[in-house]
Amino acid sequence: YWPVVTLATIAVTFVVFLLMEAAGGSTNTDVLLDFGAAYGPYFRHGQYWRLVMPMFLHIGWLHILVNMYALYILGPILERVYGYGRYSMIYVGSGVASAYLSMMVSNNISAGASGAIFGVAGAMLATGFLHREVVPRRWGRAFGKGILILIVLNLILGMTIPHIDNWGHVGGLIGGMLLAGLIPPPAPAHLAPSDEKPSQEWVWVSVVVVLLGMGAETRYYRSSIEVVRLLQEGERFHSAHQDDRALERFRKAAALAPHDERPHEEMGSLYLEQKRGADAVREYQ
Repeated sequence: YWPVVTLATIAVTFVVFLLMEAAGGSTNTDVLLDFGAAYGPYFRHGQYWRLVMPMFLHIGWLHILVNMYALYILGPILERVYGYGRYSMIYVGSGVASAYLSMMVSNNISAGASGAIFGVAGAMLATGFLHREVVPRRWGRAFGKGILILIVLNLILGMTIPHIDNWGHVGGLIGGMLLAGLIPPPAPAHLAPSDEKPSQEWVWVSVVVVLLGMGAETRYYRSSIEVVRLLQEGERFHSAHQDDRALERFRKAAALAPHDERPHEEMGSLYLEQKRGADAVREYQ
């Protein structure tokens, strides 16, 4: 059995990671934000693709290697039980739940597949209690109470190590458990009619969600790169005491990305230097 969704997810995650490295480094805060890392203030301004992108982003090589190894171990087990269609719904749905809770509770920047992987573990926990009959005997210890110790230990680890987004872990865990309750695994061949087929077409729901998120993120990334170019030009004009031309660049950047705070900060600073207090207050607001 080939765990196609698990392997495809690992491949896509590594491709995105290499793109981040080429764009300036996966540990660079601006690169993380430009690629769609979870960040509550931007999400509340309507950047909803930040629900999807964080599960494909990682901060440094150690981060991605640890997460992808965990996914390689757990993913194929759950995918074999659920089939790749239903498994993809659980993985993507858990990643979305992870990013949502993280951004609702915290204003920190976060990224990583660990929330979605916690969702896989949560689904294995729930399946062990709700659908024990579909779990192959050789994997029985990995489901239900067998996975509970691993979940608890990793949650405790997340609380003791700085900079780990434990809210994202909790969100993914809850999402995976709920989805395992809502999406039953297909019955094994010896329990189901011979003409019953797993609902593998569900994979297209996950594919569409991911593609929409990545498409919106691509448009945002291109816009952000242009904003940076305009801001840099404006700063050069300001340094050359050509404030009118600097202001024109900052205004263009603000029009291109109305919810990006950087152009407004630049204009606010420039207005303060020009003793235009009311204009400065408007931009900072």
